Amino acid sequence: GMVYFEGEGTYRALRYYRVGGAEHGRPLYPVNAEAPPPQAGEPFVLGAAYPNPFRDRVTVEVGAAPGESVTAEVFDALGRRVGVLAWTAPGRFAWDAAGASPGAYLVRVCGAAGVCRTAGVVKRL
Repeated sequence: GMVYFEGEGTYRALRYYRVGGAEHGRPLYPVNAEAPPPQAGEPFVLGAAYPNPFRDRVTVEVGAAPGESVTAEVFDALGRRVGVLAWTAPGRFAWDAAGASPGAYLVRVCGAAGVCRTAGVVKRL
């Protein structure tokens, strides 16, 4: 996915976009939206990442079809895997980033069939 920043100030709002096919440039979900249930044929949808920016912990909402298993990983700006999100409640994963450096990170959620969705998050000081 592509991430772009908009707005003024130290922390800008993030919006996330899927890349490819007819959906190029079409918003997936703004960060303040809850994950809706997946549509027919979709294994899961990636919803909000909050708080964003965050200080020590970020939660990501995932709306998955019944029986769908997903994995959630975190990558730094250089593409290195720096963490795995833990399942905390139905439809919610969290990353305890207390030891991570401030900056931008990419959360990648993948289903069993290899379908992946991404969202950008920012860790602040």
